[in-house]
Amino acid sequence: MSKRAFMLVLVALLLFAVGQRSPQHTFGQEASKAPVDTWGDWWPRGQFRENDTVSTDAVQKAPHNFEEIQYSSTKTPWGPCSVSLSQDKEDRLRFDLVWSGPGTMASDEERAKHKSPEKGDVQAAIILADKVVRKPTNGEPVIGFWVGGGLGTSGDMMIFFDYLPADFEDYWVRIDMLKERHWFLIPYGLGSNPADSKSLKSTEQGQPQKPASATGNDTVHTWSSVTYDFGQIDDKGTRLSARIANPFDTEISLSIYDEDRRWSLTQPRTTAVYNWPGGYSRFSSWLSISRGDLGSMERHDRFQFWRTPFDTRAWGLLRIAVEETVLERAVPSSLFHYTHGCIQK
Repeated sequence: MSKRAFMLVLVALLLFAVGQRSPQHTFGQEASKAPVDTWGDWWPRGQFRENDTVSTDAVQKAPHNFEEIQYSSTKTPWGPCSVSLSQDKEDRLRFDLVWSGPGTMASDEERAKHKSPEKGDVQAAIILADKVVRKPTNGEPVIGFWVGGGLGTSGDMMIFFDYLPADFEDYWVRIDMLKERHWFLIPYGLGSNPADSKSLKSTEQGQPQKPASATGNDTVHTWSSVTYDFGQIDDKGTRLSARIANPFDTEISLSIYDEDRRWSLTQPRTTAVYNWPGGYSRFSSWLSISRGDLGSMERHDRFQFWRTPFDTRAWGLLRIAVEETVLERAVPSSLFHYTHGCIQK
């Protein structure tokens, strides 16, 4: 065989081999293939795929309410406190500052050493740019009562505000504690009446900005995570919640809970995808599955959504599937777009 003939045969064999290779699992394949390989070839029938689009009407029809916005522990003149913002049952916002205290078994000396804020020590307002847009509706902030037992107590300072306007602006909860000033960023899109926020149209505002009136001595806090409660998802009493964090790339932790069930680490299978009108399906990569602090009654499934550097602020649709059970929640892009969970320097 001549050298030329040998090369032609070799090329033909290589082309045949390439043609026989099994296709990789990539986006846009036939419905039998999974967009991501988290669970091998399995993918829920009702879950998003690459070419799926989301209508504004579908986003508007989905529930818009969130459970709680969490912030990192904050240093104060009276020691560290936990901070959160939630939607109160009476259609208003509730901002909580919670301090720890000595237990009921503590000595008189220990209780005497413990310091906590008095009436007038803490001032609160919600700020847009340099303007106060909301003041507390329940008067000057005070700790209503202390609860706990022998090993420790906690005092909750609950501050109530009316809902915010339905827009995508950067609102800040400004807290003055004696000579200290703290700013807490509310993820844009959250904080308004869920019924009003459904009509919001997208804007091109990009990443949140630092408060204009914040000084070098002030402490600026971004949010740590936002929790959504999906409630009971089947007739067995199984409950589902999702905790979303977004410092740069979005991470979501799904918590499945059933006090009468011992959870497997392989069943049920879960997926999480985000999509928005004019956008595309953002698939998540599986990070880990573990049992929670409550032992086998609770399971945590962690996923990560990789970066998308968009300036658009909009409502999108988070779709979670537990096996073939599909659940949806309208979620603002502040929780998913790259760097929209942090402050531009």
